[in-house]
Amino acid sequence: MRNGVALPMAIAVLMSIAVLCAGYFFASVPEARPIASSVPQSSPALSSSGPLIPASLVETSDTPVRGPVGAPLTIHVIADLQCPFCWRVQRTLADIDEAHPGAIRWVWHDYPQSRIHPMAELAAQAAREVRRQLGDEAFWAYQHQVFLWQVEGLDRPRLEAIAERVPGIDLERFRHALDTHEHEAAVLASAAAVDAAHVAMETPAFLIGEAWVVGVQPLERYGAEVDRRLGR
Repeated sequence: MRNGVALPMAIAVLMSIAVLCAGYFFASVPEARPIASSVPQSSPALSSSGPLIPASLVETSDTPVRGPVGAPLTIHVIADLQCPFCWRVQRTLADIDEAHPGAIRWVWHDYPQSRIHPMAELAAQAAREVRRQLGDEAFWAYQHQVFLWQVEGLDRPRLEAIAERVPGIDLERFRHALDTHEHEAAVLASAAAVDAAHVAMETPAFLIGEAWVVGVQPLERYGAEVDRRLGR
């Protein structure tokens, strides 16, 4: 009988201890907090009361641009011409531009990730040579074709083949520019300017007014920020 009584009592004592320990454990665990999105809503380096654009990203004569001077909104594009995510977002950017004719000034910043995209820097140099010869419009057209050919793979012959299709291009000058890396300094300076903005960066990234949007996002995400900046 004693064993028959003692066993249930022992079990009851152990269960009480377990409940107390469990209560202590859960009471000591910090309250769960939502994990912040990996896509920042705005740059931690900027504030609404501070400068709207990092000094290093201010447009210069070396910066490829598109859209009217004095447009109500400027969007800075940080991209890598061999980055598949930069290609995926191109249709979205075109839709935004078409929805806001004449309202956006697009400013391009090369940010080649050469460690994982070995042709990105040379592709950026090629696009800048097209710009030097034929201007900004030709630059944007050329880099769009580079994006289109990403799936087939980028190499030096492909960059030349794309250039051959650009009306008015001087291919000898184009090849010479790539052979001698004439635009290497400009591409590296562009990347350094992005780094100097002191924002954790990946490609693609966009500075829409004073708000950073990083990565491939739905059209609605970009559109909402653009509309907000345009007061719509």
